[in-house]
Amino acid sequence: MNNEEREILKNEIIEQIFLKLPDIIGNLMTSQATLSKLNVKLYSEYPEFKNNKSLVAHILEEIDGDNPGLEYEEVIKKAIPIIKERMGVVNKLDVNHIPNRSELKLNYNGNI
Repeated sequence: MNNEEREILKNEIIEQIFLKLPDIIGNLMTSQATLSKLNVKLYSEYPEFKNNKSLVAHILEEIDGDNPGLEYEEVIKKAIPIIKERMGVVNKLDVNHIPNRSELKLNYNGNI
């Protein structure tokens, strides 16, 4: 294949890519709209999740990454019990009070 043939082939490939871009962008927009609707539904069904959006997003991404190809609705179903469990742990933490040494009950090893 000479340089001229390569150039023709390259131009044909680029043209095909450009012709497919509207379909690709349309599919991405549809997919994003669907995800957005599912997220709105999730937060309306579980309003307690609204204050922990970063935790919710992290768990959804974790499950999605561990299960490639799984429908987003299934990812959400798997995530809900995990989100509730982790929120229970997080909500028990008192981040406004840092105990001083006298408040900590240490054994002779210095462990709590």
